[in-house]
Amino acid sequence: MLDIVVGVLLAPMVLLTARNRLRITLFLFAPCLIGTYVAPAYSQDFQTMANDTGCQSRFSDDKKADIFATKYKGREITVTGEVQVLGSDRIGLRLLRSSTMSDVSIKLANPKEAYDLEKGQTVTIRFVPTDAGGCILPYYGDRGVISSKR
Repeated sequence: MLDIVVGVLLAPMVLLTARNRLRITLFLFAPCLIGTYVAPAYSQDFQTMANDTGCQSRFSDDKKADIFATKYKGREITVTGEVQVLGSDRIGLRLLRSSTMSDVSIKLANPKEAYDLEKGQTVTIRFVPTDAGGCILPYYGDRGVISSKR
């Protein structure tokens, strides 16, 4: 998606739009028309959860478990990612560009939603996190509902 804006600033600006899409705006020194790139909506909520409770977190394991239990477990989030694993009622998504495997494994509320999905396809899905991930294992969730497929 490309938006046209007029800008007069000296530096790039990074914003999060209302739909959790990363917006990177490049501003030039003089007033002119410039483009704004809106990146795919890799979930900011998931990124924050991973920073707080994942492998790269600087907190102790006990504190990470407490943070996950109080801030994220049982609270619905929406993520967009690439389908890596397809099961009969569960899908694995890669959400972080730095990942080589699935970041989340989500049990679908309606298993029939997985039938027409393809590996490599981008989907947006709402789900409820149930278990924190780590350096090797993904985060787990259930009650997944796919809201868009690309």
